[in-house]
Amino acid sequence: MEFDRHKIWRLVGSNYRTLSEAAPDGYSPVVEVFLLGRTAPVRLGQVQTVRDPAFPWTLLISATEDAEHQSPDEELVFVPEQLVQRVEIRLERSARALGFTHRELEEPRSDE
Repeated sequence: MEFDRHKIWRLVGSNYRTLSEAAPDGYSPVVEVFLLGRTAPVRLGQVQTVRDPAFPWTLLISATEDAEHQSPDEELVFVPEQLVQRVEIRLERSARALGFTHRELEEPRSDE
């Protein structure tokens, strides 16, 4: 049986949507991923994985308050998938939902 490296992110997206729909007024879900060797978690806005098994990297894109424009706080983290220790989804008091998405790409995206 082949390992499905994208499944965890599909589950995170599904749980995010469920929490979002059930969240009380003034609360929205946030997704944080904890990485080996890093003290602070990355607050996620989007995760990109690649179907190519020879590319075991995951791109973590931090959540920003303004999803339409890049923020100075935005962070892009390429991480080998085995360094992901845990993913937490929780409700947080918020005026606006930050959002979370997972994209499964055929191959790594490049601006070259």
